Amino acid sequence: MTQQYSSLEQKLKNNDYKSYYDYLEDLKLFEGFVIDEGPVGPNREAIIYQHMVRFLEEASEVFVNSLLHENEMQGTLKDEMQKSKDAEICDIKEEMLSQKNTYMKKISGLETHTVEMEAKIQIKDQTISNLKNENTTLEK
Repeated sequence: MTQQYSSLEQKLKNNDYKSYYDYLEDLKLFEGFVIDEGPVGPNREAIIYQHMVRFLEEASEVFVNSLLHENEMQGTLKDEMQKSKDAEICDIKEEMLSQKNTYMKKISGLETHTVEMEAKIQIKDQTISNLKNENTTLEK
């Protein structure tokens, strides 16, 4: 009987059970074995019941601690992912700001060039107008 429980206990300590329900399944098999093969005596059922409760308490503690640890790891992973995404967003914002500044400089340069070209056109138009006037004066 000790050997059967030792096997259960070892699997529990090694985290070999995927879920609490897998443990309960093995524990029920163990309980059936103890009922069928266990020592006979007064208070037999009460003793078996007390042991089963203790086994369940031990397993509950192991599984709860495992879940707490897993939850903590998931929280840490979530925080790391959030930091990574925040850094990625920051990098993208910086890149977009840099591109915006580059485009603003290009726009400013094009606007300056447009103003210069308009001034040259105005000078050319004025020159043409003056030449036409001169031509008209000379033809008279």
